[in-house]
Amino acid sequence: MTGETTVRPAVRIHGRGAQRKALRALLDGLHTQCGRLLLIGEPGLGRTTLLQWAARSFRAGPVLHLGPAPDPDDATGTAGQLLDILRAAAGGSPLLVCVDDAHLWNEPARTALVHAAEHLSGAGRVGLLLSVAADRAVAPDFARLPVVRLDPLAPQRAAALLDDMTDGAAAPAVREQLLAEAEGNPALLVALVRRLSPAELRGHRPLPGPLA
Repeated sequence: MTGETTVRPAVRIHGRGAQRKALRALLDGLHTQCGRLLLIGEPGLGRTTLLQWAARSFRAGPVLHLGPAPDPDDATGTAGQLLDILRAAAGGSPLLVCVDDAHLWNEPARTALVHAAEHLSGAGRVGLLLSVAADRAVAPDFARLPVVRLDPLAPQRAAALLDDMTDGAAAPAVREQLLAEAEGNPALLVALVRRLSPAELRGHRPLPGPLA
């Protein structure tokens, strides 16, 4: 192996049209009302990417990113800050609050966070967007929130992402193996491509095995 392939950042999000439509509806609704949404997906499927996309797309007011998880010795610190902000935002501009990996918060703070999500109507035009790992989404704290679920990318979408990252430089056999190994997980696909040298990506040298 003579070096790693430099992966060009994807110029667009692939295969998340339905999820972005739901996020756009949340953002547009904040012009007149509050809203909340829970993004659920396995690691690597793009929860953070979509959260960042929503934050970049929101133009009606400020965006607040809460995280990482509160200190275990301060169970209410970040959640209490959120409640204060919700009250302060009651008569002002719309506000989007983003919380990535909300399942990592300690239980008291998580409970307070979800309680705030369920009582947004008294806080003005506030949107709360949470992301949670799929295996933690069944927790009672999250069960009552509206959900947008992320599944693995369809084969044609994963292929488009790979071509986008590599400018179509992958040899057909290499491309096929990368897509098979990644199984529709975009973060894993990026990691696999980065492991390969340019010669390996183009099929001029054997691939290391196993890739994953």
